[in-house]
Amino acid sequence: MLRSCNGYLDINDEKNMSDKTVLVVDDETAIRDMICSALDVAGFDTLQAENAQQAHAMIIDHKPDLVLLDWMMPVTSGIELIRRLQRDDLTKNIPVIMLTAKGDETDRVVGLELGADDYVTKPFALAELLARVHAVLRRAQLTKDHSSCLLYTSPSPRD
Repeated sequence: MLRSCNGYLDINDEKNMSDKTVLVVDDETAIRDMICSALDVAGFDTLQAENAQQAHAMIIDHKPDLVLLDWMMPVTSGIELIRRLQRDDLTKNIPVIMLTAKGDETDRVVGLELGADDYVTKPFALAELLARVHAVLRRAQLTKDHSSCLLYTSPSPRD
């Protein structure tokens, strides 16, 4: 248990995740469907986008709690979408997990430095992906809870 400003927060409480929405962005339908099925079984609401343009519109319209984002997509890459999200105050705090075949150390570093919260290389294990989704969402919630805690102090009386 962690102590938050609002009381106790159990970071293992999966009920906190049941109302979360994950947007899966990949140009391969089979991968999107497989990931969405696993997320649905785990209790998440899911959205799908096949390209960065569609994903950006869905992010603006639906404000998902997390984006699973492929790097290599036609027309606009996942990296370009991350850059766009990071420039916008409305979207810069939405957690992103890169999900890509680009597994070189340099690619991982670039993805993380540009704003990805985690990086998973293809092929991947669904159990690990779900664990990473839960971990990123827990960190995002703790950050959100922490940033909403304000400490008010009254000035001390002067003698």
